[in-house]
Amino acid sequence: MDNIDERFKNDFVSIEKLNEYLDLHSIENNLDLDNLKYKIYSISHIKDSEYLFNYNGNEYKTSHFNYYENDNSNFYAFSFYRYTFSSKNILFASIKSLKVAILPFFDCIVFHEKFNIIICSKPSEIVDSNNLGLKKLYYFDVNSRFIKEEKGLLTDLPNIAMIDNRIIPVSINLDYYLEKVHDYCLFEVSKMLDEREVFNLIDNNGSLYSEDFYNIIILNKTNDNAILQKDDFTFNLDVKNRVIKHLPYHALSDYNDISIKVIVNEGDSVRYGIIDYNGNEIIKPIFDFIDFNLEKDRFIIFNGNYEWISNKEFENEFNIIKGSVEDPYGLPEPYLQGKLLNGKWGIINSNLEHIIPVVYDWIEEYNEDQYLANTGGSIYKYTSFDLEAAENFDKEVSIHNQIAILGGKWFTINKVSLQIEETKIELFLGGKLLNNMPLKMRDY
Repeated sequence: MDNIDERFKNDFVSIEKLNEYLDLHSIENNLDLDNLKYKIYSISHIKDSEYLFNYNGNEYKTSHFNYYENDNSNFYAFSFYRYTFSSKNILFASIKSLKVAILPFFDCIVFHEKFNIIICSKPSEIVDSNNLGLKKLYYFDVNSRFIKEEKGLLTDLPNIAMIDNRIIPVSINLDYYLEKVHDYCLFEVSKMLDEREVFNLIDNNGSLYSEDFYNIIILNKTNDNAILQKDDFTFNLDVKNRVIKHLPYHALSDYNDISIKVIVNEGDSVRYGIIDYNGNEIIKPIFDFIDFNLEKDRFIIFNGNYEWISNKEFENEFNIIKGSVEDPYGLPEPYLQGKLLNGKWGIINSNLEHIIPVVYDWIEEYNEDQYLANTGGSIYKYTSFDLEAAENFDKEVSIHNQIAILGGKWFTINKVSLQIEETKIELFLGGKLLNNMPLKMRDY
């Protein structure tokens, strides 16, 4: 055939060819991963995003338009498309190995990385007026084996996972709203309770990890421990053993990959400390405020009244300097949250040893070798909008708390020798110096 669309139709559009493909790739006929019964096709790179797909002597050019990545199985894939007869056909392939995972019999493909499942779809022959999104769904694993066919919505999560060459059922409890997929067997869900949203974890059988629901759930990256808060109580959850233990803290604050800030109420004041995801205490909650440093074994501490005061006088002061904030996208102007009046900053290690004495009005990590510190400056916290997100056309432009510091004396402090040198900075604003030199900013 001379016409490429006719060749494509002959190769991939007929229902007979699809059924042959599904039968050849069925998991029943390919239980042994070392002895697969079907041929693995390949693609070759032409230039930029263009690739060439050779199928039984017929060559088809195609371009990638989407990609997925699965860290666990090291499976990296792009989707490919070709329009033919006003319909879209998708080729799913591993760019890392240039091997085709799914041949282009389908109009849509979704790769569920945490499930090791690829779901492909074709329009249903019978249109359901009550559910126009209903399609024929075809389940494959990452080894291109066909598992099953059913009708459903492509937007739904898979109801199975392929783990260690075993099919694992997945059932989501529809009594709750799905918030986040942490793994094929671990989901965060929510419900409304007394007009507020509360959260819990649920497994792939629909069973809750706790009888209680919580205001906050913070899960570590390995999904084996979580820190929970319910009202004025905090807990550690051992996810694997489903054991919950009470922790002696009243609230949770910020967190990173390895630790969490905790709060203890003492009368009218609060004290901050640091714990890990097992609930072990790293820093006792004895500080008026504490923050993570970019170095995991050091922490920025504050002694004083950690309160950001906002009034008309301070707003007028901030209005004078906020014009230095670059805003080429017409985003809302930054607005003042408050001015920090009373207190000093320093740096300690996990043994509560003072690395930098608590004598500065502000301290910040400047680069890999130095801290940047200020005395006598006016310190403002303001809310700004993420210009980088706007530049990349993100649908949601992130909101960040930033710091502006005007005046005072500035110093650089060597992280190793702790040598102090005075430097000149006119304005510290939103993670940049006046000369637009970027800083490594912590979150506020």
